[in-house]
Amino acid sequence: MSEQVAGNETNKVIEVNSDGVPAGVERQCTPLQSAILRESKWVTDYVRENCFKYGDAPMNPPINHDAKLVSCDRLVDWVMYRVGYTDQVERQGMVVYHATEQKRDLPGWCELQGFERIEDVSKLEPGDIVFVHPHTSAAGVVYPGHTFIFAGFGADEGYSYRYDCGKDERIQSVQPFYEPLINFMFAYRPKQIASEAEEQSVMEN
Repeated sequence: MSEQVAGNETNKVIEVNSDGVPAGVERQCTPLQSAILRESKWVTDYVRENCFKYGDAPMNPPINHDAKLVSCDRLVDWVMYRVGYTDQVERQGMVVYHATEQKRDLPGWCELQGFERIEDVSKLEPGDIVFVHPHTSAAGVVYPGHTFIFAGFGADEGYSYRYDCGKDERIQSVQPFYEPLINFMFAYRPKQIASEAEEQSVMEN
């Protein structure tokens, strides 16, 4: 299918397949990466069609989204939940930065899941969870101010595709977006969830 994406800075028509993968990116994707982009497309379509607003959801949206609030970090939570990472906190969900609880801090949660940390922007792959816009706390801790799902590099230098619910205009737009990736800090690459049989084999060995 082919969709015109509102907020797309080049005003180009972004073609995405049924998995939400931009044209030209699909050949790079593993099954997990394709699943992440498919669920990213599903969630962003769902929140747009159901008139969600930007805000601090009181409950983790994949568990309970009656409040109809979503944000950059809750999009990531929702997508990860739909691909099988259901071990998430119920109240609020994981946020882009939490100073005291690792399981509520999205980068900390990624570490707990054993995701690979990526620190070179040129090494990004579709489905990576990207963190940008560094801020500094009163205690001197540098932390990210924003996150999104990376959907692949574009043909134009410095441009890439993303799924992003960081403000109302994004939530109300057809996604993915195509825009420059700036203020990169780091990213995490989700790994395939082990099957019960694989987990049992690891335990036995």
